[in-house]
Amino acid sequence: MDNIQPKSGLLSRISRGRLVLRHAPDCRPLTGQIARNEEHRCDVPDCHRSRWKLGSRCRAHARHYEATGHPTARTIRRGTWRPWVVEAASFVGQQLRLAHPGIDAAVSWAAGELFGSGKAARRSDPRRPHTGYSRALARLRAGGVGPDDFVARWVAAYAFRQLDAEEPRSQRRSFRDDSHFQHQAAKLLLHPQPLGAPAWARQHTEDGSADGTAVGRINFSVRRFAFDRVNAALGLLAFRAADELNKRLGGSRSATGDLRPVARVSHDDAPFLTSNNNSTT
Repeated sequence: MDNIQPKSGLLSRISRGRLVLRHAPDCRPLTGQIARNEEHRCDVPDCHRSRWKLGSRCRAHARHYEATGHPTARTIRRGTWRPWVVEAASFVGQQLRLAHPGIDAAVSWAAGELFGSGKAARRSDPRRPHTGYSRALARLRAGGVGPDDFVARWVAAYAFRQLDAEEPRSQRRSFRDDSHFQHQAAKLLLHPQPLGAPAWARQHTEDGSADGTAVGRINFSVRRFAFDRVNAALGLLAFRAADELNKRLGGSRSATGDLRPVARVSHDDAPFLTSNNNSTT
């Protein structure tokens, strides 16, 4: 490196084998485009903040979109998902006992996905979402999530989506659009604890440690990768299973997962009987 001579007006010196520029070129060729884009307002209605970088939304709505799949919609909580997962798990278990070929094939595929060897996929995406997906599957295994739970979660996501789509447009739906549903379904799928299990069972992992609450970071690209991959295998079956599950429930649950309003039981004003002579009191 000692024999290298810097060009006039470009390099100031050679220091420890590194070329030190006197007039460094612009390292951000998109600076002008970013500045012009940030002069516009965010595309979200009623938001008057400037756009962020080259996106169409402000920084707050862009971050919210990365977290939920929608710039303004909320995250579906575990308490909302839980009754749907419980119903779907019961349905999947019943179909397994009856040897349904589609459910049996889906559980076999999920078993290979959870416990198979090798990487999930090889992609040229620099964000490498398949590595995050593989780590999320490892957390599912450690948390005690089995193949039948894996399938039940996908059925539950579609069952919730179908009933939510039937809500009147005048009401606030849980899923705002397809992107919101896809990211929320992927979050449900990769949650590292069995949602239908009691609280004491959700506090411990299979290896005996109390690290079951460590959800880990599942970013935007990992959720999109997980949805595309799982939906390609289970999407059609989950859609049909969700339709059958909603028919069997018969509208007993609302789209938010709550039970329907209760009515008085019949004969609640009948006199009670004594235990010795069955006479009324």
